[in-house]
Amino acid sequence: MTKKNMKEVFILGAGASKASGCTPLGNELVWDYYADCTKLKTYNRNGKPDLSKDDEEFRHYKQFLNLVEIHYPELREKGILKKYIERGDRLYHAPFSLQKEYYVDEILRVIILRNDFEGTELIRNLIYEHIVRSGIKKSNNEYNIFEQKILQNRILGEVSIISLNFDFLLREDFREAISFDYVIQFDYIDKNRQDQYKKNNPIPLIKLNGSLDWGICKICDRLSLFFAPRGKDFYLNKTCDIGCGRQIQPFIIIPHEKYREKIDELWNKAKMIISQAKKITVIGYSFPEYDTKVISLFRESMRADVEFDVVDYCQSNKNKEDEIHTFRKRYREMFQKLKKEVKINLDGFREYLHNL
Repeated sequence: MTKKNMKEVFILGAGASKASGCTPLGNELVWDYYADCTKLKTYNRNGKPDLSKDDEEFRHYKQFLNLVEIHYPELREKGILKKYIERGDRLYHAPFSLQKEYYVDEILRVIILRNDFEGTELIRNLIYEHIVRSGIKKSNNEYNIFEQKILQNRILGEVSIISLNFDFLLREDFREAISFDYVIQFDYIDKNRQDQYKKNNPIPLIKLNGSLDWGICKICDRLSLFFAPRGKDFYLNKTCDIGCGRQIQPFIIIPHEKYREKIDELWNKAKMIISQAKKITVIGYSFPEYDTKVISLFRESMRADVEFDVVDYCQSNKNKEDEIHTFRKRYREMFQKLKKEVKINLDGFREYLHNL
């Protein structure tokens, strides 16, 4: 544990939520929706998976595959997606080793530039469905332990969290007397959450990419904090209640600028918190090269004398030392002003917590 009154910042990436609640990683998001959320396969007389009952339940997912065929003709020409759609067994695995250009955030960037608004909304809904459904009935053990061992009984201002995830697995827990401040102004808070939000010396939890339990009106930009939107159709039936009557959608930041003013206050607050931190612990996030904005945020904000710890996961103990060396070299090159050696822990989120 850290010294009392040390300002410590925890950075949570997709790997943390994957370990705790089985949420998809960036390269899995949307693509592995069927695999993560379907029930066990049933087979017909020919020994092939019977997908007849899936047509309605996974209609958005199949629309996504057709959408990708339209915008990425090279995949259509190779016949990859045709096999992916028609062969039931292929629906349980990604159709190819996914290159970054086919990650869902890059697909969104392309279709937004082409003014495909229907495609944008389809993918937004699928992101919500995939993350929410993949986490249903999961134990969420790691985040619970994180709250108990790290957050409980912390002095106000001693610890802050910056999350790059859309999920809401880490949230208020009255049993542990823990609540959060999302550092953004809500116009509406669900009555089932009003008594918990920002109570008991709240810990700043800055979600730089928005959150699936934050809803925003497509017309008036009214921002809402909901309790637990679990059903896959939650936002499809949610409308603004102040008179405009238009649909509310999950407030998640995809590659466009529409909500720049609202999200800028989060990034500015994150910059201030990082600049004050004496210790930064990064869990399940590897600062990939394409996340240039996040890298710049840390590069420009961190103190030179900050303690910088990395918690990630390496499957093979045989290659662990090589991986540690690679990690350390990369962080040394990425954040050259750091004076202290970066500490690397590749035993994963679970072991990190159990060894505290």
